[in-house]
Amino acid sequence: MLYEPGKRQAYEEGSKISVRQESSELYKKHYFPLPAEMEHIKPKRMLKQEQEMLDRLKQAGIDFDVFVSNGLSISSLPYVDIKIPGELNEQEKSALQAGIDDYGTRFLLANLDKIIVIKAKSPASRIRIGAITGSRLNIAVITTAPEGSQITVTEYFGTIGEIDSQLGIANIIHAERNARASLYQIHNEGKNSIVLSSASDAMGENSTLSLNSMYGGGSITHARNFLVASGPASTVEINDLAFGSGMQKFDILDHVENGSYNTKVESRSKAVVSDFSACILKAFARIPHGVPNARSYVYQRGISMSKDAHIDALPDMSIDESAVRATHSSAVSPIDADEIFYLMARGIERGKARKIILNSFFGEILARFGDLEMQRIASSILDNRIEGIFSALPNPNAEFMHVDAAVEGIESHYKYRK
Repeated sequence: MLYEPGKRQAYEEGSKISVRQESSELYKKHYFPLPAEMEHIKPKRMLKQEQEMLDRLKQAGIDFDVFVSNGLSISSLPYVDIKIPGELNEQEKSALQAGIDDYGTRFLLANLDKIIVIKAKSPASRIRIGAITGSRLNIAVITTAPEGSQITVTEYFGTIGEIDSQLGIANIIHAERNARASLYQIHNEGKNSIVLSSASDAMGENSTLSLNSMYGGGSITHARNFLVASGPASTVEINDLAFGSGMQKFDILDHVENGSYNTKVESRSKAVVSDFSACILKAFARIPHGVPNARSYVYQRGISMSKDAHIDALPDMSIDESAVRATHSSAVSPIDADEIFYLMARGIERGKARKIILNSFFGEILARFGDLEMQRIASSILDNRIEGIFSALPNPNAEFMHVDAAVEGIESHYKYRK
């Protein structure tokens, strides 16, 4: 059962038995409970359909170094292992024991089907991961970026047909001293999918982690990112995009923290909702006492395209140190009628005018996707979604969306402009 406008109380009462509640006290009134049906979806091998989907993706120009489904496990890289929970060593088991008090994340980690372990040795590595299911598939990706290295991990998630399915991804990233890790998640699941996503990290001195996510599929998406700039002079950056239509629900929480001195964390989120869809953007930034010269920035923007669609933008901060720079901002609005009028006055029909405005809206964040292939895949999926096409194969060979200048960070805020 999905939440419908005007029926939230009945929905929550019907879900109480399963305790589908936001665990954070700060956001306990702002959440979308996960449906009880999720627990009854079991892994199912669909080898023929899985191979056909993999072939279709290759024909579309999307290839993978690592591909997993319920029936397939493929890795062409010697430093990437695909395991099942019983094959993990003690260090890998410890990495998966994330102290995240969240129902969706706990369910994901308790029901893992496959684990991808990445331990690259070269100074620069790029790993392309694909995951497809027609039933249930929960995977974890454990990535270690060695000292001084640069790792880019790209992830594409999809489902087969319109079958009820559940797909989950838990990313655990360890960036050692002076390492650079970039992670890209592209979600293009079908209408009847439940999507779970989480990310956690461990950061060394002067390391950098960039998490870039595009959520476009699924009936309900439950994402929880808990990232801490724990090493001195380390940096954490999160960029989120979401597009919802129909009855889709997105519940996205970014919890970012400055864990040491001279650190920088930034969280940027943009969402567009139409029809009866809804999105909750939650961002909590924390600077504890004893971490001077920290910088923290939270930026949220949303567009609601219909009177029945809804976005809650909920930025918050806890600052317990004085020698820091920190700020947050959020804004949600319909498409500007003056902008539509301006474009239509120049001969552009209304639908095309709306598309131009949405392209510009998303392009601001897409510009921060440093991986060009992921930028084009995300752009293609967003273009399909704007056109009303759900879970179609993306076309990475065409540039659909105008990519604007990247959104500046805290230095652009009026408090800190030079």
